[in-house]
Formats: sequence, C-alpha cells, structure tokens
Amino acid sequence: MKGDKINMNDLQKKIFEIFLEVKRICEKHNLRYWAVSGTCLGAVRHKGFIPWDDDLDIAMPDDDYLSFLEIAPKELNYPFRLITECEAKHSTCLFAKVHNIETTMVETLEVNYTDTYKGIFIDIFPFNGLPKNKFIRTLYIWKLITIETMNIKQRWPIYASKTLKGKLLYLVLKPINTLLPYGYWVNIWKRNAFKYSFDKSCYSTFANDREAFKLVFSHECLNGFVEVPFESSTIKIPQGWDEMLQKLYGNYMELPPKDERQSRHSGGIVDLERSYKSYCTESKNNTD
Repeated sequence: MKGDKINMNDLQKKIFEIFLEVKRICEKHNLRYWAVSGTCLGAVRHKGFIPWDDDLDIAMPDDDYLSFLEIAPKELNYPFRLITECEAKHSTCLFAKVHNIETTMVETLEVNYTDTYKGIFIDIFPFNGLPKNKFIRTLYIWKLITIETMNIKQRWPIYASKTLKGKLLYLVLKPINTLLPYGYWVNIWKRNAFKYSFDKSCYSTFANDREAFKLVFSHECLNGFVEVPFESSTIKIPQGWDEMLQKLYGNYMELPPKDERQSRHSGGIVDLERSYKSYCTESKNNTD
C-alpha cells in the first residue's frame, strides 16, 4: 500500500529522504520501528506530515535500537550520518538522530555551541521496558528523570534554565558536575534505561523525561504494527496507535487553533543548501 500525498514543503522533503533511508535499513535487517508522537498523528490524520510540522520521530524496541546503532554507520548512504546519544559536549539528547550532513538545522539553544551543529535530521528513540509493579515503575521513571536532569545541568549553562528553580538546581549541582567527566550521566542513564527488556516487559515507554509518566503503554499496544500511507510511501505505526494518540493529544482528529500550528525548530538556523560545517567554520572565524 503506497501513499499518494505529495504536498510536502522543501524542509519536509529533506526529512522524508532521511526517513526513506532509515526505513530501507530497517527493512533490510528486519529491525522493528514505529512512528510516534506527531509523526504517528500525521500518518493517521494527514497521511503524511502534519502540514506545519518540521520533524519526524520514530522509535524502536530496545534490542532493535541497539542493533541499529551498530548497523547504521556501515549502511547509511551519503549524505546521511548517525548521531548517537550525547555525541557532542553540549548535547543533551538521550536518543539517536540520523542527519543530512549537506544541510543545517541548529536549534535555538544550540546556536552558541558549534559542537551541537548538525544537518536536517530525524529522531530515533528506544522503546524501553518498564517494571510491572506500578509503584516500582514510578520510582524507576523518576530515577531516569533525575539522571536526565543531572545530565542537562552538567552540559548546559545556567541561562538555559527557564525557571528560578532550574537555575538554583544548576548552582547546587555545579560543584558535583564540575568534578565529573562529560558522558558520566549518559553512561549511568544507559545502564538504567536498558535494564528492562522491551520484549519481556508488560509495559514500556519511549520517553526519557516527565512525558514517560503519560506515555506508559502495555505490551499489547506496542507488540505489533500497522503499515499506513505516509506521503508517497508508507510508515509503520503501533497497533495500539489510537491509545497512544489519545494519551498524547486527546481528541487527536480535531485540528488545533491556528495560533498553535507552529513548527518546533523556528528561531534557530535552518539551511537546505549549506552544510552545518560551514556554519561551524564561520562561527569559529568570528570568535578568533
């Protein structure tokens, strides 16, 4: 089954090209993946991108995700490249991306840190298993959130914290984080996040922040997929896609008000023709 909706803007076309390359690798190596969040919503409601959307999110069961991280560097065709968790000193992403190295997409908070510059990308999240017991599951999720927070406070400056509470937490943690090497909290997170197998767990999530409390899904919801039209191709969504979208968006078939139809990456640097590497060079020259 193929889609026939081809009214993407230029940015979406670049993102779509990356998805097709990732899809090719997943199909070649029998790796499971599903569209999640706004990508899943777009597939269901629009048979493609949400018209004002500027990203694409997929998630993989933990074992498939780890296999993808090993396979992708050898399989990705030029100009696509894998970015792994917290590869850059100032990156706080606890998931992978595949980006087009001939383009540029720099998010607003990253503009001052050239080590985080990258091309137009798609996000790839791991679906991690969760404890069956609700109380233990709650403690476990809070533990992951705490580790993620420690990682963010170590990698970002104080002005990146938007609240007074966040700034105070930064100051409290600074003496500890100054003594720890970069990558410390990422390694702690990896050891904990992959503790429970997706295939052996009754519940799982693809979030690594407070969203995880809302995005706890049963194994039945995620243990299978439906292939649906997406632009000129198809994409897999969880067999429990209705449960996922209701948890995320409520009445998901209703369009949001016009003033809420905004792209997520506005305010940074988006360039479809120039590599992020040239922006890194320019930024370095300007500071010399």
